[in-house]
Amino acid sequence: MHCYCMYCTTAKCEFVAESLTAMGFGRAIMPKIVQRKWVKGTAREEVHSYLPGYVFLYSDAPVSDFLAIRRLTDVHRILGNEADRYELQGSDRAFAEMLLASDGTIGILKAYEAGDRVHLDGSLFGDFEGVITKFDRSRRRAEIEFDFDGKKQRVWCGIELITDVRKDAEPSI
Repeated sequence: MHCYCMYCTTAKCEFVAESLTAMGFGRAIMPKIVQRKWVKGTAREEVHSYLPGYVFLYSDAPVSDFLAIRRLTDVHRILGNEADRYELQGSDRAFAEMLLASDGTIGILKAYEAGDRVHLDGSLFGDFEGVITKFDRSRRRAEIEFDFDGKKQRVWCGIELITDVRKDAEPSI
């Protein structure tokens, strides 16, 4: 699988994603996130756009014609570098693979307690690494920090606490 990401005009991401698919480049995803919202003491889950302006592209074969992608007026840049043929590398690729595995939507995340700390359950994400920076136990949500596009990204996600069967294991995330 070859993973790419384009930064686009935010209001035109859907058009770019549809265009990339129609042009035969592969599957394009605009990331979404499920966030828990509390209304009158009841938790509701809502799906929101996540990382506005970014469109991820997944293809079976490497993209050979970046000129056609650059010609889309709403594509401002292709992440990555020319030496890697603009394929995502490292933590950016791990994030893209996690998105693909979750069909483009970051859902309610599983976490476990180890001592006085709460950690993300790494088995769900493969090589994607995120760190819980804040935890709201009563609202069952946490702020997750991770690296993407050379910047620290932070997002509040719904959390489901699970029992960790690896009591002595170091957290993988």
